[in-house]
Amino acid sequence: MTDHIAPLDLLAGLMALLVIGVLLRLSLDVGARGRKRPSFAARIEAAGAALLLHTLTGAGCFALLLVGWVLVEEAFFRQPDPTRLGSLVVLLLLVAFCVQVGPGLVNRLKKLGPLELFEQTSGAIESLLAFFDKLDLQLHDLRLNLDDGEVSPRGQELSPSDRFAYEQADLFLVMIEHSGVELTTRQEQRYFKVMRVIGVTALGHRDWPRAIARFECLRRASKGLYEPFDVAQLLGCSYFIAALAEQDERREKFLEDAADCFRSGVDLDSCQAVAFYRLGVVEHLLGNYRSAIDANQRVLQIRPQFAPARYNLAVSYFKARERDQALTALADISRRDEGIAKVREVAVTDPEIADLRSDPRFARILAGWQV
Repeated sequence: MTDHIAPLDLLAGLMALLVIGVLLRLSLDVGARGRKRPSFAARIEAAGAALLLHTLTGAGCFALLLVGWVLVEEAFFRQPDPTRLGSLVVLLLLVAFCVQVGPGLVNRLKKLGPLELFEQTSGAIESLLAFFDKLDLQLHDLRLNLDDGEVSPRGQELSPSDRFAYEQADLFLVMIEHSGVELTTRQEQRYFKVMRVIGVTALGHRDWPRAIARFECLRRASKGLYEPFDVAQLLGCSYFIAALAEQDERREKFLEDAADCFRSGVDLDSCQAVAFYRLGVVEHLLGNYRSAIDANQRVLQIRPQFAPARYNLAVSYFKARERDQALTALADISRRDEGIAKVREVAVTDPEIADLRSDPRFARILAGWQV
């Protein structure tokens, strides 16, 4: 038996060496990134890479011959085992495939999306600029139009090409974040812009882990100076969506994080009713009904005809056991108010005011909203 085991043991060792060789080959490519002209060290690496490539090719041919030898021995000189014979045929085809496509595989991988940073012919900064140019063309239409007060927005479905650009851009951003590359002021602004686009796209498609990661990174990288109000609102919406997907302690933690973001938006620009409205929504879900009432009253000071804020004010009054105040707030809503259609639709099914709907005054108020 040992005379038949030896070739297989040799083959296993050879395959392990092939894997190590491929990893070393890739490490040489990674180590050479960012160089504009070949230095002495770069030439040594290039010579080593060429030698390694020829060694791998020779080892692959030897592995092909070795598998063929074991296959012939199994088929003609031993009692054939169908399972073993089939495995050897598959292994032979696999080794042949690797020998055929192996030399070009690394070069193709290097040119896939942001991995082109590893090319020796261009520096890291030049590659950044070139990739940003492509992103500006591919992702300019992926921005999400956040309606006033919308806390849980949805984006349009991505086409396959936009989806690929989105995934590649996110990978690129992760690489830059951990690369330690120094960017100029102009490059930083473009970097922040792309990060915002990716975050908004993730938010619109309910990919809340990615959205939170991008907006948090944007805040950190820009030291809170890049569109602070806008980023605070987007991050708050991301935390809100995360809360919808969680329960118990994690849900409350995400809601508190969302409230913190919306409060910071209020502090940054007190004229923005949208920040107060979103803060009211989150405070209500946290059970802070008095804070929700205060937030919605601030909205109505800025936009008196914004029906969703007045409706949320009524719901918070009702949950705070102030029934008459809730009915008064509902009665103040006019059929000509902004967003009345949404309020009409929600009010007839909202479980939070189910008991209030049994009040005869509610039916009269609802009738007054009809066109």
